[in-house]
Amino acid sequence: MRIRVVHVEKAWDMRKKHALREGRRARALQRGQCLVAFNRALDMARIIDCEGGVHDYYADQGEEFDLHGLAQRMERAFYVALDVGRHEVANVRELREAA
Repeated sequence: MRIRVVHVEKAWDMRKKHALREGRRARALQRGQCLVAFNRALDMARIIDCEGGVHDYYADQGEEFDLHGLAQRMERAFYVALDVGRHEVANVRELREAA
């Protein structure tokens, strides 16, 4: 199964779990879509699915998240492939350059 990443949120304050889940972008998600948020330190990632599910991932010590690493974890955990578009990848590159 493939899940399409339709938005990447950069430097998200992870204490605002419900703000992300209840936001406009999350409410607009359709079947097979999700949004991904990374915290400023890139050591935590959050996926919001179209059903309002919240999936948190934590990096190992000294590791930083990116979409590729997150996609690998999703595939190992759920046998789900994140389908990441070019726009989302460009956003994460900007995220790394700003860190």
